[in-house]
Amino acid sequence: MKITKTVTPCFENIIFDWDYKQYLLIGGYGSGKSYQVAFKIILKLLQEKRRALVVREVFDTIYESCYHLFYEILDSMGLVTTMASSFRKKVRGKTPLRVLALKSPLSFTFPNGSQIIFKGLDKPEKIKSINNVSIVWIEEATEIKYASYKELLGRIRSAGISLHYILSCNPVGCENWIYNHFFKNIDDHGKTTVILDEEKLYKGKEMVVDGTYYHHSTPDDNPFLSKQYLRTLDDLRKYDFPLYTVARWGRFGATGTRVLPQFEVADKLSQFYENVSRCDYANHYFGFDFGFEESYNAVISMCIDVDKKNPLCL
Repeated sequence: MKITKTVTPCFENIIFDWDYKQYLLIGGYGSGKSYQVAFKIILKLLQEKRRALVVREVFDTIYESCYHLFYEILDSMGLVTTMASSFRKKVRGKTPLRVLALKSPLSFTFPNGSQIIFKGLDKPEKIKSINNVSIVWIEEATEIKYASYKELLGRIRSAGISLHYILSCNPVGCENWIYNHFFKNIDDHGKTTVILDEEKLYKGKEMVVDGTYYHHSTPDDNPFLSKQYLRTLDDLRKYDFPLYTVARWGRFGATGTRVLPQFEVADKLSQFYENVSRCDYANHYFGFDFGFEESYNAVISMCIDVDKKNPLCL
């Protein structure tokens, strides 16, 4: 059975590449990254007997996103069936190539024994009991917790076969763990370690650093998007520039309103203290915030330079 399907040029290399343990795909809205990841996994599971795990932070979001995406692709290839009775039924002495799609539990089973299963990280105990998984797709990776990511790295294993983790997401704020783990990390002492300068990725589109395959895409890389949709993204520039940066160009930014977006760290400590000492004591303030769950208590000391309209924080 010969199947022909068009591959978007921007994703051609990464779709067929399985040489690395981790793949990180970041991009703007509608760039096609999720579709191409699903297609990549389908091709691999048709070729080899593997078990793939697809996760999102909340399980209830998986059906309308990831599951439906796999179903759409398999259906366009003429491979999907929802009837278990016809899954292995022979026609003219041959068993047709079909992938069985089930809604309870959410799963796809391939003729060669490969399987795709779906889990939500809102119930982490369900992840701990999964065996023989060799491919993990973390969709909307910026939504999950860093602790969940590390748990997946430690829990997923399969004897005698290579392991692969695929992460896909929109590049939201630089405060997100994705940026800190894969691009620039700042330790507790303020030291910055650059894993990959994101500007280089924006220009190069594809890079491999420390065993991770990075891929960047924008809506322009998806030839199937309508001009009307692109104009809608362009309109974001007028009223939400941070979101426009993320959605239209797939660049790290901040979605929503930011607090103190002009915040800067003083270059010289001595100059900073000198500026503070010039402020009248009547304009010195202290604040205290109680931390809950994983947060910590926080104390802030600040003053206002009335003349320059500038807050100074310690």
